[in-house]
Amino acid sequence: MFDPTMQNRNEDLVAGLIMVTAAGLGCIINITVMTMIVKTPFFHNAYGYICFSHLIADTAILLTNVFWGGPVTFLILDDSITNTFIGARIGQLVNFFWFEAFYCHLQVAINRLIAVAWPFAYKLVSQSICVLTLL
Repeated sequence: MFDPTMQNRNEDLVAGLIMVTAAGLGCIINITVMTMIVKTPFFHNAYGYICFSHLIADTAILLTNVFWGGPVTFLILDDSITNTFIGARIGQLVNFFWFEAFYCHLQVAINRLIAVAWPFAYKLVSQSICVLTLL
């Protein structure tokens, strides 16, 4: 006989496994890229700092998927656990880093606009002090 709850359970297991696997791989890749940015002198400029900040935000979002979103889906935890104080704080943390990643996208776009549209002004605008103030 067909049991829909068993099928839903299997789907939740697969979804949780996919979330943890994809987020784990994303974390590994992001940490590798952060290491390369630190070790490569070519990226010790405004663009590199902005990219590094973006990678930090993305890694934090992925880590919450590895340690909270995936296991909650995998273990099929009910609302009594996910709607707790800790669950709400984790949601706020994810929102904070999501908005930080969005802000970094905007910074990269402005950085590239200035580099293309006003190449002579780029050196003045992209000095380390100016960029670190915006970050």
